[in-house]
Amino acid sequence: MASSHLTTASTENRDLTGCHLCEWKGYQTLAKRDYADAHRCSCQDDMCARCEGAGGFEIILESGNRAWKTCHCQTLERRMELYRSAQIPARFATKTLDAFAPNDKTQMAVRTHLYKLFKPDDSGRIVYRRGERGMLLMGSPGTGKTHLMVGFLRNLTLELGVPCRFQDFGLLLSRLRSSYSSEGSEMDTLQPLIDIDVLLIDDLGKGRNSKWELGIIDILISSRYNADRTTLITTNYTDMPETTLRERFRGRGSAEDEVMQRDTLHERVGDRIYSRLKEMCRFFPVRGIDYRQKLAQR
Repeated sequence: MASSHLTTASTENRDLTGCHLCEWKGYQTLAKRDYADAHRCSCQDDMCARCEGAGGFEIILESGNRAWKTCHCQTLERRMELYRSAQIPARFATKTLDAFAPNDKTQMAVRTHLYKLFKPDDSGRIVYRRGERGMLLMGSPGTGKTHLMVGFLRNLTLELGVPCRFQDFGLLLSRLRSSYSSEGSEMDTLQPLIDIDVLLIDDLGKGRNSKWELGIIDILISSRYNADRTTLITTNYTDMPETTLRERFRGRGSAEDEVMQRDTLHERVGDRIYSRLKEMCRFFPVRGIDYRQKLAQR
């Protein structure tokens, strides 16, 4: 796949604009209705000192030909729109990698790996390669898996201009079920998720694990696998029975038939999907204190 080389906003324009509100990035993020939003920081209100309001400037290529280069003040707007289009839930609008406070070495390992993906090359540019191998974070609820991944999406969209999308798996199933009562089809909903450069599937495995639900996972994962697109995943199911999600399962009989069931990720998604996930993603176990319970005790 072709590589995309983009200079981060913070590096390119740091000597021209900056303030303590946006830390020289030119944008701020906030919650707006259901999703996270981004807007220009007040330090960007003055006329751009680089292009003087023209939106770009003429450059001379090595060949001697002239070309028009779009100024950062214009690319910033596009990156903010990519962030809005990612449909990150509003509660994660302020979540960043820098703001994540690890309380376990596994969390630290994930954050360190994500930071390395934004390490500049020898020329000082941050490089993102389309089709980069994804990541799968597995562990108990409340251990920061979604925070880490959302912080990563934030950097991809706002700093590198990479199209991304956040998708809660349970909500996807609900949307697909509702499409049966309308004129839409499953593929109308799934195709944008298949086509996006980077997709974050949050809470994979959630649901009843019916044959239909497994079919949806298969379509989504297999299509992105074949297209060589980067897929990021969080799940409460792990590779070990001792640590995987413990759920109450009710049979067809009375309440007395209820049992506690532990599915590993492999058992939850099946051989075919699991094999592809292992090739598409680096697996990271995530442990730590449940921060939701910690907040509830305050």
